[in-house]
Parts: sequence; C-alpha cells; structure tokens
Amino acid sequence: MIDETNFICLATIPKSGTHYMHHFVVNYLRRLIGIEERALFGSEAHEAYPNRRYDYINKGKPYEPTGPLPEGVRDIVVQHAFGSLESFPGWIITQARNPLDFIVSQYHYRHQSRVDTSLHVENISAVVGDYALKWARGYVGFTRLIASDRKVLPVKYEELIQQPGDVFRRVVRFIEQPLDDALIDRTIADIAADKFRQVEIELTPNPTLTHPLARNGSIGQWRTEMSEADIEVARRVLKGRRLDLDEIMAGWEQPA
Repeated sequence: MIDETNFICLATIPKSGTHYMHHFVVNYLRRLIGIEERALFGSEAHEAYPNRRYDYINKGKPYEPTGPLPEGVRDIVVQHAFGSLESFPGWIITQARNPLDFIVSQYHYRHQSRVDTSLHVENISAVVGDYALKWARGYVGFTRLIASDRKVLPVKYEELIQQPGDVFRRVVRFIEQPLDDALIDRTIADIAADKFRQVEIELTPNPTLTHPLARNGSIGQWRTEMSEADIEVARRVLKGRRLDLDEIMAGWEQPA
C-alpha cells in the first residue's frame, strides 16, 4: 500500500486542462527549489514525475521514484477519473470543462487528429452521444468529489484559460507552498501553449497524432462545430443521467 500523505493528485475529466495544470505545478515546484532549467512539458514532465495513480492503485503497477520536489510535497500524480479517492490524504485538484466543448475536443483528439485513419469518423454527429455520456459520468464523479470531506480544489477549464494567474495562485495556496508572484508569472509565461507545441514538434512528437497535442483550446468551439441536432442529442443523453444541459451550460463559460 502506497503512503500518499503529502501527495498532490490531479483528478480530472479529460480535455479539461490537465496538461496545463500539470505543467504549472511541476515547473513551479521545481523552481521553488532552485531548478531553473527549461520548463518540462508533456512526456518530459511525466517521465520526471511518472506515477499515474490509477496504475499503481487499480492495475498493480509498481510505484516509481519521482523527481525532486519541495519539502512537504512527496509526489504529483494524475488520474483521469474520480474513483478510489475516498481515503486519499493529500491535496486533490479536480478539473472539468463544459460538456459541449468537451465533446468537440474529444472528437478532434480521438478521431480527427489520428495517424490511424481507421479512427476517423465522418463528422462530430457520429460521436456526440458517446462523449456526452462520458462527460456525464465524469461530471457526477467531479461533483461528488467536491462534496466529499477530502482536501479538494475544483477548477473549471474556462477560468483556467481566461484567468490563469488567479487560478494558479489559488493552487499554490491550496497546496500550502510559498507564493512568489514573480515566479508564478514567469512560470505561466514559460508554459504557454505555443511553447508546448514547439517542444512537441522538436523534441517529443507523439507518433499517433497528426499535429501537436496542444490543439486550439479556445472556449465556445461548440458554437461553430455542433449543429442544433448534435446539441439535442447531448441534451437527451445528459437528461438520461438526470442532468440538465441548459442549466449546466448557463454561466459555465464565465470565470467563477
């Protein structure tokens, strides 16, 4: 049994800014202890801090040594799910995104951006129902986790993109680390999406994708990529899970 005392866990719905949050936490904490090399991105960050919580909790994979961290933090782990956190003793940063943009992002990432053309689909309508259901399941876990007695910081993707300085300052306070405003601002500049894309292209390309992972992450893409019929499918799927799409979307795209 792994002692997870003083672990930071990013428990997220996929496509909700997990990499962006991971890049910030990893690079800010490294700089707090004087590691001033180029920011780590993507697979580099996961190689330095390799533990995915689902693997060692649910799959029985060995827990691996992790990279350097400040005193009081023992590891940074990631899981795209919300299970097995009932007794987690560390800090949980949980993230979600509005359901319609989640569907659009999954469509591009899982289907239209793949080298393997067998994964391609004719249009987004072919996958709306599947990804609406996936979001609904994740959202239930997200809300239950927030309502639990764990140490949880909820973050919406939309506020992360629109107000990263405010969000990351909340993160630093939440994980009980020194808050250095200049270092936060410098870290944000160093992990910008264009720099992530450049590193992916030059150093760590993903052979399964036709373009860098850091796709256009703008908010509200559903307005131009989903038809009224697509939105109605998503509405019906969420209703089947006792979720109201219109109620959820109201105000979601604005910072909290």
